[in-house]
Amino acid sequence: MPARYWVRKQDSIDTIRLESMYDYTEPEHAWFNTPLKGAAWVEPYFGQASDTLITAYGAPFYMNGHAGDPEYILGVVVITISLDKIRDLIKSLDLGPSGFPALVSKKGIYIYHPSTDYVLLQKSIFDVAHETDDYDRLRMGKDALLGKSGLIKHKSVTTGLESWLVYAPVSLTGWSLQNTFINDDIPLDIDKIRRGLIGFVCCSVFAIVCALSFFAIRTSNVRILWAIAAINTILMAVAIIIIWDVALNWGQCIKGNGFNVLNRHSVSNFIQALNSEKQHKHEALPVYIPAGVVIKSIEFHDSNKLKIDGFTWQRYDKKQLNDISPGVSLTNGIDIKMHEVVRYTDNSKTVVGWDFYGDFYQNLDYSTYPVDCMRLTLGMQHADRVHNIILVPDVDAYDVLNPSTLPGIKRDFMLSGWNLEKSFFTMKQVVAHTNLGLEIGRGDQKDYDMDFNIIITRRVFNAFVQNMTPLIVVALLIFLVLTSLTNDMDRAKRMDLKPGAALRLLGSMFLVVVFVHINLRSRLFVDSIFYLEYFYFITYLTLFATSINFVLFAVKTPFLFIHREDGLLTKLMYFPNMLAVLLIITALIFY
Repeated sequence: MPARYWVRKQDSIDTIRLESMYDYTEPEHAWFNTPLKGAAWVEPYFGQASDTLITAYGAPFYMNGHAGDPEYILGVVVITISLDKIRDLIKSLDLGPSGFPALVSKKGIYIYHPSTDYVLLQKSIFDVAHETDDYDRLRMGKDALLGKSGLIKHKSVTTGLESWLVYAPVSLTGWSLQNTFINDDIPLDIDKIRRGLIGFVCCSVFAIVCALSFFAIRTSNVRILWAIAAINTILMAVAIIIIWDVALNWGQCIKGNGFNVLNRHSVSNFIQALNSEKQHKHEALPVYIPAGVVIKSIEFHDSNKLKIDGFTWQRYDKKQLNDISPGVSLTNGIDIKMHEVVRYTDNSKTVVGWDFYGDFYQNLDYSTYPVDCMRLTLGMQHADRVHNIILVPDVDAYDVLNPSTLPGIKRDFMLSGWNLEKSFFTMKQVVAHTNLGLEIGRGDQKDYDMDFNIIITRRVFNAFVQNMTPLIVVALLIFLVLTSLTNDMDRAKRMDLKPGAALRLLGSMFLVVVFVHINLRSRLFVDSIFYLEYFYFITYLTLFATSINFVLFAVKTPFLFIHREDGLLTKLMYFPNMLAVLLIITALIFY
């Protein structure tokens, strides 16, 4: 039985006689046998005539006047579609830097997936789910076969990345389109979230303090008043600690410019987007060289300079080495010592690696010390500035690129006084505002740095114990001195703390705080006022206010609240007032 297959090749249409190639009536050839039962889409298959993966839609045709009667079918008409066309259409979806789509047939066979092996080996979503113990994927596959849509909060069993799986049926074909959105790609207004949380904490504390204060006004029980003062103090201290936690988790260091690379799909998406831009502008496509880095140690040399010891490598196809000389430029480093330690060739790939050590400048902000969240950056470009070369992360060299697993950081790495939170690569565009002398009339030279980022947070407790212990002791001593105020002469004699002696004691405390403050500033190399300094300023203010209170108490001032019940109100409000001022300052700085 004759069968003609017309295929478009470039600008011509070729005709192929299928009956001369194989017996297409055999049961395994679904493109012919499936439409015999009625118009339908055919499961993807490898077309021998087209020499590519294709899918097809076919319908039977009948003898004139016998439409719909199976006994009078004369043959089938089939339209085939290359999976390359479907791939190009699906890849045009914007799912964020690291998100990716997939398409499965009515039987769950992958028609498209960024991991091309799934398509080439005709794997089903159930095969992959069982291989990876991915129960969310299994659930999605079952829903897809039933033509359902859904949304699943998912954690990748391979990368550990949190994501959302969104799937829906394609009504005309019965296929299922499945999109994966990576949580870290979802644009969040970091400032808005942080401010909202801080505002909620402050409003909650204000409401509770007002309620307790209203109750305190209506009672004369001294024990209850002290209890309310203690509760207010603890409440505001807890609020300050919560704001610290919010600042560390939603601080400015989380924000950054560039294209975050969280998995191999991120690299593919970046290359695809940049190539499309270059083609649109009729510019030459860049050469992409996979590269990676491992950080062995980091040491703070001063406030904005780090000493970094590490290893970096680049991976080349053998033919690329004919035109390109391997090399790396560490863009934010000075006085770098680098030497090649590895040159390994395996099959068609060559890996070249270097050890490096040197100083790297960072733009670090200490205004919130010691509640610090820092982004440390190692900028990398290819050393060859003549050829259009862009370094991209060598994702296959890392087991997992989940930022929380700290890829690119040596296992036993430690940074004294800091917690390592995340590490990840970023592709960041750099505009040189010069053609670098390489091409007349070229204009601004746009390039990309491959940045390796490390997010660190200071160990707040350790820093506060080190710097705040003298202040806490002084604050407690001031309170003890304040409690010695009394109109009872016998008690005053027993305490042996006259106003003059109290003022001398407060003065000695002032000197202690000043010396500690000066020592702190000398260690940090910071020019501007930072957060912890406000604790010192408040301590100075408290010492001054307490001294005034002693003088007014001694001269029998007409201010009744100072003398009433031995200055009970002043004593009750000592810690709540101090913590209230600290809470306001903390909220304003981190808002």
